[in-house]
Amino acid sequence: MFEFFVLFESMTQTQLKEFINKYLYAFNMFFKKGEFKLLWPFYLSLFIGFLADSTEFIWVIFFLDKGFSFVQISLTWGIVLLGTTLFEIPTGAVADILGRKKSVIIGWLLGGLILLMVPFMQSFVAVCLLLIFFAFALTLVSGAEEAWVVDLLKRHRQSDLQESYFMNSTSIKSLGTFIAGVLGVLIIAFLGIDWIFFISGAGMTLGGFCLMFAERSRAKFERTPLTNVLGKTIKVSREAIKYVYDHKILFYLTLGGFFFYLISVSAVAWQPYFLSQGILLKYFTLLGSAGALIGVFVPHLVKVIQKKIKGDNQILALLIIIIAVASIGIYFIAGPVYAIIAFIVSRFVIPNILFPLENHYFQKHSLSKIRAAIGSTKSMIIGLPCFIAMLAGGFITDAFGPKIALALSGVFILPGVIFYYLAKK
Repeated sequence: MFEFFVLFESMTQTQLKEFINKYLYAFNMFFKKGEFKLLWPFYLSLFIGFLADSTEFIWVIFFLDKGFSFVQISLTWGIVLLGTTLFEIPTGAVADILGRKKSVIIGWLLGGLILLMVPFMQSFVAVCLLLIFFAFALTLVSGAEEAWVVDLLKRHRQSDLQESYFMNSTSIKSLGTFIAGVLGVLIIAFLGIDWIFFISGAGMTLGGFCLMFAERSRAKFERTPLTNVLGKTIKVSREAIKYVYDHKILFYLTLGGFFFYLISVSAVAWQPYFLSQGILLKYFTLLGSAGALIGVFVPHLVKVIQKKIKGDNQILALLIIIIAVASIGIYFIAGPVYAIIAFIVSRFVIPNILFPLENHYFQKHSLSKIRAAIGSTKSMIIGLPCFIAMLAGGFITDAFGPKIALALSGVFILPGVIFYYLAKK
């Protein structure tokens, strides 16, 4: 450490400037000029929220320890998926009417409070009721946060930063998830498994407070009496559904997403498949962390790919083909090496390229005044196959084994290639 300070003292002014510029250049590789200054509250909230959240790594183990069956655990996932599907459009419309900043912050704070309460719930019914409220909190954020950022950039005449935001936010989420996987092991070892939810809830709450420092997307929001909110919500929701249906690109992007999310058939199959290929259970968390670390960097391949392939819709179609081939290949290629490669490709590499690219392409063709409701319409439509696929995956795994379930997930998503390809002018 002493030598480190001596090095700085011995530097000339020119050398010091070169040293600083070197690291500023590395910073600017990720953030464009003015991006971090304007969007830092969003990036910080995502980093803290995902850094603290390692619940996905221990969800099954946690509820098994409480005496829940595998069927009940799958239903807890299903309740969150179905809840977010049902609440998407109403909460998206509310965000457009009452203000996106309020909607997003309330969603983060409410979600954090609910996670703090999970360890105190002992019965299956109590957990299900709590998760319904959690799904509602998530939908206050989804769609509205993206719409908030997009319109904020538009207001500052920096819409060119939109694609960078979707790439960087995906990288930050992955970095947080990577650290969360490592921290989760330490939390369980020194504090106990309940503390995973306590820390996750605290992190989500803190993330909500960070967003209080973010600028509103517009100077004034329409003030609507509560008695008129329901009527306007229905009106905005209908307008959003019609807009997506009539808009060729948004319509085909939504259908493409519908089939892509059938990949959820594989969700319940990965862990038993790992065990069948000789991968020990204790390595699952670290495997997820390794995949998340890769996910930090892959979103920035979008620019490289765009230089090689013209047309975002063609890139999206190609990504679906890659993930389908990787999944179907599990039926023909055995062993832990390919299992890990297929898992990382289908769970981290391709989604972390596809999501920011698809989000940017979708938002570029959305209508500003109902942007959140349009995004929620899409989320609702793709939430249905996610819910159905999750439950179907359990039945397929029970009946035919995890290898068949994983391979079929690749087959089921193939129609998405056609719809993504059609999503062009």
